[in-house]
Order: sequence, then C-alpha cells, then structure tokens
Amino acid sequence: MGLAFFEASNFIMTRILALETSALDCSVALSDAGRQVQDHRHIPQAHTRHLLGMVDGVLDSMQIAKSDLDAIAFGQGPGSFTGLRICASFAQGLAFGLDIPLIPMSSLWVLAQTAVAKGLATSGDTLCCLFDARMDEVYFCEYKIDENGLAQPTVEEQLCAPESVNTQATIAVGRGLVYEQRLAAFKQFTLHEIDLMPEANSMLGSAARRLSEGQVVAAELGQPVYLRGKSAWQ
Repeated sequence: MGLAFFEASNFIMTRILALETSALDCSVALSDAGRQVQDHRHIPQAHTRHLLGMVDGVLDSMQIAKSDLDAIAFGQGPGSFTGLRICASFAQGLAFGLDIPLIPMSSLWVLAQTAVAKGLATSGDTLCCLFDARMDEVYFCEYKIDENGLAQPTVEEQLCAPESVNTQATIAVGRGLVYEQRLAAFKQFTLHEIDLMPEANSMLGSAARRLSEGQVVAAELGQPVYLRGKSAWQ
C-alpha cells in the first residue's frame, strides 16, 4: 500500500506513533497536529525486516524526529504470537530510549475501528471481529459502534472454537471468517469482509485522547495480550 496521508477533523496537539503487527499486515502510522500518515503493507512473516524502515519512513515524510514523539501506541493483541512479540518489544525499546509512555490497544478493537474507517460499520451497528487463532480456534470480540463512531466492546475478548462464537452482530470482519462453515452466526451476517486487517491509522484518534487522560503505561509495562498461554505455541 505504501505511504498514505490523511487529515484529522478532531485532533489533540500531540505526536503519536502507532504500530500494529498482530496479523498478516504490518502497519505504521504517525499523527502530528491534525496531519496523519500511514504505511500499511501486506508482508506476511516479514514484519521484523520492514518495521524499522517503515517507522523511519513515516517520520521522515513529516520531518519529525523520534525525539519529538510524545507517545507510542501499539497493538497488544490478541493475534499472531510472533507479531505481538515483535510489536511489543519494538515499542518498548523505542519508548524506553525516548523516555515516553506507551498506549497499549487491543488489536481486535483496532480491527473494529478500521472497519468503521472503511465505512463497513457505522453508528448503531454491532460488529463481530474475528482473528484466525490457528489450532481450530478464533480470537473473538463483539462491538457496538457508538454515536461518535467508536467501537465499544459488548463482551470480553475470548479465544474459542468457531462453533462457540455467540454474537448478535450483522457485520463480521477478520481472518477468522475462514471458519465460516463452523460459525453458527454466519448466516446472520449481512456484510462480511475476511481480508480486512487492523490498520495503525485507526489507533491515532483514541490514542491521543488516552494520552491526554493519562491512560498510558511505562515502557516496561507494555506487554502483549496472548489470550492463549505461551506453552501452547512451543
């Protein structure tokens, strides 16, 4: 996809870098005083090789130095075990070196906000977000889109068999739809998009608000959320 620039209608005067590598795509975005830029690429299993260059690219495109950043938002999961480790460790290292806070954000929530940004869901809609967790399971969460276009979770994030997904949503997004034959709710989805991936640009508005409200953590506390125990991945 490459670099894409955006204008934000509502913004807070902060410079935030956002990182999302929980799925097949690698996504980096940057906000500065209402300007936003994103580099979003479909590069499965190549996140490590490209992430640093993508970060440098978005910073250079807006002539911002790393030392000018106020905070780093990152997709903490659930998602790809390797992708989450890459994202969290990169965000931690950068934030620690710059002495700035982290803003951990659910990757399923980022997917929901990406769906809103793409016009797939709007105020009043109920949205089902599904990641393929492998091992015949999915990561699942349901969201209600509020009047401000923000995804509000209606259930806890969960790891479950496709047959156990219980949702009232009429819209579904994410690679977990690969199990459509096993999803009891699939017949009720009037709109579904299997190829939608979480995009870092969708994190920036909420990240700025969280920063202004002090909803941040120190670098060493920015941990991935796996849902599945580490031993299952060995």
